[in-house]
Amino acid sequence: MKRPSPARIRFGERLRNLREEKNLSQKEVAAVIGRTNRSVSNYENGTNYPNPEIIELLAGLFGVSVSFLTGGSDEEDRILLTSIEIQLIKGMRCQSPNVRAKIYATALEGTVYADGNGYPDLLRNYLKSDND
Repeated sequence: MKRPSPARIRFGERLRNLREEKNLSQKEVAAVIGRTNRSVSNYENGTNYPNPEIIELLAGLFGVSVSFLTGGSDEEDRILLTSIEIQLIKGMRCQSPNVRAKIYATALEGTVYADGNGYPDLLRNYLKSDND
């Protein structure tokens, strides 16, 4: 039998670690992504590699980027969102650009970044032009 590639092994390890962090069984993950628990097991041990749609579902399920899940980046790239935050983001994406900008401005108001500035200049200028 052919040995799994390092990329498949890295993906499988990350998938297993994320699943265990969330205290989910392979069967539970399989139900969410529409696959069998054997498929999830095969992904974890590097025997099979999921298609891009399944990878996106898994990344969303665990609140990480596709890049992190597939081993293309380090843990700093992890996106830790609750299910409520995911729903809020989905809801914001349905809004007009003006409404989204105002939501962002409200959410970021008073935030000070490492460079000492408040919310990004691009957003500030966008809101300024909206009020003119």
